[in-house]
Amino acid sequence: MFFRKNRIKQDIPEDLRLKLRELQEKMRKEAQEPQIRYSLSLNTNTVDTAVREIKQTKTKPTFKDILFKYIDSKGLTDPEVYKKAKVDKRTFSKIRTQETKHVSKKTAICFGLALELPMNDFEELLKSNSNSLYESSYFDIAIKWCINNNIYNTDQVNDILFACDLELLTK
Repeated sequence: MFFRKNRIKQDIPEDLRLKLRELQEKMRKEAQEPQIRYSLSLNTNTVDTAVREIKQTKTKPTFKDILFKYIDSKGLTDPEVYKKAKVDKRTFSKIRTQETKHVSKKTAICFGLALELPMNDFEELLKSNSNSLYESSYFDIAIKWCINNNIYNTDQVNDILFACDLELLTK
């Protein structure tokens, strides 16, 4: 055999050695590339129908869309919101430029508190970020209690979380 630990013997003619190296390189690349396999069980009409219907489906608004809708409706400026939410300017900029599609649950909560959203709007903002407030989490119950009692200041919310021996929103 010509292969020995991926080395080609020197006594083989140069043109054959080059072809063997190309073959080795091709085999190495194919081994690294994932193999994409398609199912043959669906006919073309089914696939075309699926693609057409999926593409026509209206998607829900993104976190960015909902966040800036509420910022505009409240008449606030971007710096007012991210400072009140105690969110880094860079994080806010990434949301604005859509470099990030989702933020952490705590960041989404901080934005909801900064905008002083009622519970329905607060839940809408969280859902757009694929989050929710659950009854099975003391942290979430504490956040709900703060919103229902109109406590939107993150420092005051942190005080309540600290008193309950729960993780804080901000450091």
